[in-house]
Amino acid sequence: MSFKFARWGILAVFFALGSCALQRLWSQTSAPLQPLPRHSTTSFANAQNRWQLTAIDPQRQVDTESPDVRAQRDAYWRPKSQELKEAALKDIAITQTHTYSEEEPEVKTVPNSSWVIATFDHFLVIPISGDDMLLYTEMHFDITELVQKPKSGTLVDGGSFDVDLVGGRIKASDGSIHSLGVSPQQYFVQPGHTYLLQLTPAPSGNFYFINKQWDVSSGKVVPDRSDEVRRASKGLSKLDGMPLSKVSTYIRSVVPVVND
Repeated sequence: MSFKFARWGILAVFFALGSCALQRLWSQTSAPLQPLPRHSTTSFANAQNRWQLTAIDPQRQVDTESPDVRAQRDAYWRPKSQELKEAALKDIAITQTHTYSEEEPEVKTVPNSSWVIATFDHFLVIPISGDDMLLYTEMHFDITELVQKPKSGTLVDGGSFDVDLVGGRIKASDGSIHSLGVSPQQYFVQPGHTYLLQLTPAPSGNFYFINKQWDVSSGKVVPDRSDEVRRASKGLSKLDGMPLSKVSTYIRSVVPVVND
């Protein structure tokens, strides 16, 4: 099955891997920084999303989006973050229901998707309309190469794009730290790393979801999701270890240009 953040029942969506209970909403004083509820002192030791523990001061970050685009993104994430907040306040763990399987094609056609090689440059944590308890995280990527896009796609070589997900961690104006939906994830995109990504556009707000990802920071393809790690371990991956210089040609050879 394809991986899309837009699928919601009673779940909070992360593009992390495997099934993992999202953690309780939490507020704490900023010094010293304490572990989040249900987290051991070592639970983030090997988590690729350790950067999410950084409490961002919204007053110090620079939001370059237009008010109209920001309003659209706020509107999209408000009900999802509100659902997560209400469940957390009731001490209810919301669990992802999607799974990954290496039985799916390694590279598959997804309607209206784009393939890019891009670097995770920086991130913001956005309080929705000034509510310090309703949060989403926005990750900014710079495109190294636009491998393939649908005919209607707007991504360009040398351009950039944002990937959003519900939750985050901020330092509020009163000095307290608020956290929503931050839990350790074994596989996750990391700032400063470069990835081969399959992206699908959000229905509004001009941002994207990550459908598939491989880390190419080393100049070779490294599986970076649980199903792809399993696929590679069984010798079934064609991408695993492929030089970055050959990736674009390979993707174009197996994925046709499609639109919805």
